[in-house]
Amino acid sequence: MESHDKKLQNNLLNIETGYEVLIDEYKEFQKRLTFQMSILLHEEDDLNLYKMIDLRKKIKDYIELIIKLKEDWNSDLIQMGVSEEL
Repeated sequence: MESHDKKLQNNLLNIETGYEVLIDEYKEFQKRLTFQMSILLHEEDDLNLYKMIDLRKKIKDYIELIIKLKEDWNSDLIQMGVSEEL
């Protein structure tokens, strides 16, 4: 394989890894947020608890968007035969 093909393979791997890292970070943030929510619940801080509940919902939406984007990207690569050429 030529050197430029290796660079393209590395780029594709980095993109794939980027999606996974982003998803993992959102999930980790979501876990920590849930822990903070339990503290707020115990402290009866309803206002901040509701804000965090809304944020948790948004995190779930973002994770779903990233997963969809990743699936679309991979599907496009397969349809164009790009992933097989590299």
